[in-house]
Amino acid sequence: MKTTKGRNNGILKTLEPGDKLPGAGHPKGQQNTATRMKRLFELVVIDKNPITGKNEKFTGAELLDMALFKKALKGDVNAYREIMDRVEGKVIQPMDVNTQEFTEIKLIHADGKVLSDISTSEQEAIEKMKNER
Repeated sequence: MKTTKGRNNGILKTLEPGDKLPGAGHPKGQQNTATRMKRLFELVVIDKNPITGKNEKFTGAELLDMALFKKALKGDVNAYREIMDRVEGKVIQPMDVNTQEFTEIKLIHADGKVLSDISTSEQEAIEKMKNER
């Protein structure tokens, strides 16, 4: 790290290639959270199947899925909705776009000058096209 004298008796620090700031990122050799979570999801444990009641081998990810499934079976609507969103996809909310509300279109520059204004004849042409549909 290169240091130079700055204004007001300050010191400027310039990073050079390979320099690292203290405390930046996690310590060397420590895995990030995503890597650790993926490893936990892949671990295999023996647990009771909530449907059959028998002990089976499950991954961490399957155990989390089962916990969500158990909550849904107990009547948790949010758990049920989460499962259905994952299995069938989220429900698309319809949007009604009413273009008849817009009667006038103007292009205005940032300084306030009107660049383009739809005339009455153009508006009549638009109305005619709407009525032909």
